[in-house]
Amino acid sequence: MKQEEKLLRESKVEIQEEKKQIKRIYIEADEDHVTERGNKVGMPKLIYVHEGNYTKGNRHILRNVHYIGCLGKNSEELWLEVAEYIDKKYDVKNIERVYIGGDGASWIKEGLNWIEKSKFVLDKFHLLKYVNQATVDFPQYRSKIWYNINIYDPVSLENILKEIIKKTTDEKRREKVKDSWKYIKNQWEGIEIYETEGKYLKGCSAEGHISHVYADRMSSRPRTWCDEGIDKMSRLRVFVSNGGKIYEELIKRKKINTKLKKYDKIIARNIKTNVEEAKTYTFEIEKTGMHSNIRKILSKIMYG
Repeated sequence: MKQEEKLLRESKVEIQEEKKQIKRIYIEADEDHVTERGNKVGMPKLIYVHEGNYTKGNRHILRNVHYIGCLGKNSEELWLEVAEYIDKKYDVKNIERVYIGGDGASWIKEGLNWIEKSKFVLDKFHLLKYVNQATVDFPQYRSKIWYNINIYDPVSLENILKEIIKKTTDEKRREKVKDSWKYIKNQWEGIEIYETEGKYLKGCSAEGHISHVYADRMSSRPRTWCDEGIDKMSRLRVFVSNGGKIYEELIKRKKINTKLKKYDKIIARNIKTNVEEAKTYTFEIEKTGMHSNIRKILSKIMYG
């Protein structure tokens, strides 16, 4: 069994053994919306860990990015995988802060329970969406809302939104404004962190990474998937995004499977031999009552 586990580990993208010394780590998370059969929607999650970004021409490039994601695991399993990755790659004692960026969904904030020294950072793309939603009928209030967001004044911001709610006559539009205020209020901690630690934050690119890693293959064009197909394709896209080579991986797995088949044959022969011995010993035990031999036989069958 140990040999099988060793062989299976060889098929994974390797992580360096020497732990890196770094003070700040960035984690960003989002999910895609993939059409499934029966008018269902599959939502494969994507989490990626990096060391900040730098500019090259007009592009922002992430330093040492590593992707984790699929459809088949729940949030706790994914965040456990993220925590294990960080622990293997980085000297955790040296880390001062881990920033978890995203739209504020509960599964993203779940990461705060798994990652030490972590703080949530709201992706301003989603903040923009809700500000625009609240001011569709009253665009003149938009600059006032952003002003109070930028000076981190939730009281004045609430007063402005209440004023918009009073002036909105359509019930559905009024509910939209209320939803916007509820969202901003619930994510305020993720906004306020820009005031104290904004110099370390350069925005969240989760939407772009979802598009590049998942949507480009699964949801940007009219396609219909099943759960298994979404899960396997999302895992494959993550594997390639982490630098994995599909053809090389297939060759490696073929070699591993060949070796495992050899071990299976050896194990099968050992079991057969032990069972034959057990039959002989059983006859002797019935005659002599040697209970110690029973333990030996069971030990051979269980452990070889």
